[in-house]
This record gives sequence, C-alpha cells and structure tokens, in this order.
Amino acid sequence: MTDARPAWARRIAAERMARDWSQRDAVRALRAHAPTELPADESMIRQWKRWESGQTPNDFYQPLIAALFGTVTHALFPAPS
Repeated sequence: MTDARPAWARRIAAERMARDWSQRDAVRALRAHAPTELPADESMIRQWKRWESGQTPNDFYQPLIAALFGTVTHALFPAPS
C-alpha cells in the first residue's frame, strides 16, 4: 500500500516517533518554540493529527514545526511550485 501523504507529513510523523513522542508530547514541545501562547492542548492535538495526515500547516506553524525538529522551514516544507 502506498502512503499518499506529502513527504513533509510523513517526515513529521517519523521525526515524532523517532523521539518516542506521542502527539501530545509533540504539541507540548512545540510550545517551547512558539512566540505566543498556542491554543489549548486538545485543539492543538487535533491540529497535529491533521498535519500528520497531510493538511498543510499555515505560515505561522511551519517554522515552529521545523524548529522543533532542528531544521529550517523550507527544508521541511518546500515552497509551492
């Protein structure tokens, strides 16, 4: 079976699992990179699930997710062609 998710969605899931993080753990770690307060955990966990399923994070979250995994935005989320 082929995984039709974008490469970045597969990567953030793999990066999270490589760290042995639950989605809740990933959201908590993401907060450390946020310049402002993020929505409540339950809302962010739902959002994280959407991201891992392939829904593109908006421009606010992309650099936070990249920083969380020690990379830069365009290395994780290529510019649209």
